[in-house]
Amino acid sequence: MKIGDVVIASTEIESWSKPYVPLNAEGVVTDVGFRGVSVAFTVPGLMGGTRQVMVTVRPDQLIPLV
Repeated sequence: MKIGDVVIASTEIESWSKPYVPLNAEGVVTDVGFRGVSVAFTVPGLMGGTRQVMVTVRPDQLIPLV
């Protein structure tokens, strides 16, 4: 994976230190490093609409869109 790749979440991503990202949420890779892959996901907003969240995840939690 490289910066700018479009990906989808292959699992639900949540923990006490990360915002919730639902299964199949679409995002764009913003950084690739030794700690994981940083992705800007677009997720449903709290009162409708959408919002963006930045999350660092393991590469196996992502599926690249080709």
